[in-house]
Order: sequence, then structure tokens, then C-alpha cells
Amino acid sequence: MKRLCVNYAIPFLLAFLFANSARADLMFYPIDLDSGATAIFIEGKFSYNDDLTAFKKMVNSPDVKFVSFNSVGGNVEKAMELGRAIRQAGKDTIQIRRNNCESACALAFYGGVYRGAQAGSIGVHRSSLPSDIDITTQGAVESVQIHIARTTAYMIEMGIDPALLELTLQYGSDDIRYLSSSEMQRYSVTTTYEQEEDKRYAKKSRQENNKKATRTIEPALSNDLLKIPQATNGYVRHAKGSVPLKSSANRNSANIATIKNGDQVNILTDKRPWFKVRHRGRTGYMHVTWLWVQNYEATNFDYLRFIQIKSFDNLSDAEKYVRTTSLPVEAYLASNNWFSIVLDKRYMLDDALNMVQTLKKNEIIPSDSFATLGNTYVRKVCCN
Repeated sequence: MKRLCVNYAIPFLLAFLFANSARADLMFYPIDLDSGATAIFIEGKFSYNDDLTAFKKMVNSPDVKFVSFNSVGGNVEKAMELGRAIRQAGKDTIQIRRNNCESACALAFYGGVYRGAQAGSIGVHRSSLPSDIDITTQGAVESVQIHIARTTAYMIEMGIDPALLELTLQYGSDDIRYLSSSEMQRYSVTTTYEQEEDKRYAKKSRQENNKKATRTIEPALSNDLLKIPQATNGYVRHAKGSVPLKSSANRNSANIATIKNGDQVNILTDKRPWFKVRHRGRTGYMHVTWLWVQNYEATNFDYLRFIQIKSFDNLSDAEKYVRTTSLPVEAYLASNNWFSIVLDKRYMLDDALNMVQTLKKNEIIPSDSFATLGNTYVRKVCCN
């Protein structure tokens, strides 16, 4: 596919440079490109009552290459619905400065697989509640919290760094903050060509997997899914870079040796929460959280982090939570027979820690959530 960029889009949007940004109703227009393809131009204000049926049909046309906007925002839920339609169709979003995309419109822009924007073309600020709601009431506070949770979940879903929420909340509904190029890159509002290809590949993989599996775990498969294989081999994987080989199954016991990340050990016995192991002729004990177990299926050997937000002692409650929360999560069977609920992406350490801090501060995830290598995760059990 030809890589799209802002300069590539400009010649095809000149006819709309002076569109009325105050337009109340949401409109969308097809623009014929010289290549024979089509772009979609959206202007106006998002409204709760907008019917996006025609837009969804248009954006799914194989001829459509990208979507661009001229909008002051409006209803957040409708903007996210339109953004999800763009992502589902696998299309890109391009934004030029003369046609700003502000407030809720930014959420729609995030739906692009590849996102290109000129500096100052994307404006963000804090959303406001309807004027007839008393912000001092408990109901209003809960409404704000739910709104922030849903918006943050959507941003994570679209690959936007939720740390952008910190900046957004600093500007009231009567103000606007236009993002610079460096800020858009920092918060992943704009994407690189490599990120675009990764997302397209991931979308194709999900579509292929969906043909083979449904979101429901069939009873015939449950027994196999809940089996924990015997741990026989493992590799040290720890945030500190090394772990001690202990003389007994006790953290206070003497250290026999220090073993570095990536070193392999043979697991002799599994008596939770300790493994009895052998390493280069020495026998001792290691805590189960210190080893990536080769027999488990949850992850490859790398140093990306999960963000765990909850755990349950049974699969039924874990599945129920995954299906009802607004956050993009999945469940893993842990080696202690509990079920860990994690965000559905893994992150580099700094990104994971920053995300945990931001999401906790805004009460999106529980206060006891944490970043983890997931050494005790056996396999994903919910949901496809």
C-alpha cells in the first residue's frame, strides 16, 4: 500500500479549506483522488442522534483510502463510534491545519490505522457535562468517572498513550490546546509507517483467528484450558536483572549463587510458591515469580510488561468481568489456579509504569494494579 502523508492529502482537500467550522449538523463527502481512489471529508458537530449507517457503508468501500475532518467536536460517544468504524474498515486519517479537528473530533481521528496530521491541527480539552447537571452531586461525579474510563479505554484501544489525558484535563471546555508535532508523536496521536503496517497485520490476524474461535469458551475445551503443565525448564526473568539461588524454600535462607537474566535452569520439583532447581551442577530454590517457564504458553521470552488490574479465583467471574468492563482486557490462567485480568497489550517497562500511574491517578484501574512480567501466567483463557 502507498504510504499516506499530510502533504499527499492536501491537494485533494483544497476545495474544503474554507468549510464552515461552525456547522451544526454532521456531514461527510466523498472526494475523488487523482489516483482513482476516494477520500472522505467530514465536517460539522457530532450529535448523539447522528445516524452513521451511511458513513459506515461509505468508509468500507475498497476505494476509500483515508478520512479527514473539519469539526469542533460534539458528542464524545458518537465520535468514538465513528472512530471505531474507521478502524474496523482499516482506513487512515489525515488532518491539515486549515481544517482543524477539535475536542471530540480528535477521538474520531484516533480511529485511523495510520494517522498523519500537521502541527496545530488537532485540538484537545476537557469534556463538559450537560448544563442541566449539578456537578456537585454524587451522580455527576460518577458520570465524570465513567466518562473518563470509557474515553481512556477507547484511547488505549486505538493505540493512543493515555498519558495524553493528563494534558487534556488541564484545559477546560471553553479552551482548546492544539498539539505540536512532537506532542502528537510522543502520545502516538500520529503514527509511523511501521506502526501502520503492524496494525494492519494485527487486524488481519484477528480476522483470521475469529474464523476459528468465538468469544465464548466451549465447555469441551475448558478442561484443557485449565490444565497447568508440569514445569520442567525455565529461564531467569526478573526486573533486577538477576536472582539468588536459595539454599531452602525461604526468602531468608542463604544464597548459594546469583543467576543472571536469560540463564536456563532445570526445574526438579514444583512446590508452590517455590521451584527446586538445578543450575550448572548446583541445586537450590527459586521463587516461582523469578522464572519464565518454558512449558507455559502465555508469552515469549522478552521483557515486555503486562498491566494486571484484577484477579479471580474462578473462570466464571473472570469471564464475566472481561465481557462487562469498558476496558480492553483479557484473562490469563495463573500457575496458582487463579485468573489474572490484564490490559490486552504489553508494554516496555517505562511505558508500563507511566500508564499504571496515569490510569490509577484518574481512577481508571484499581489502586492495587501493577506492571508485571507475567512469569506465572500459563495461558490466555478469555476471550478471543
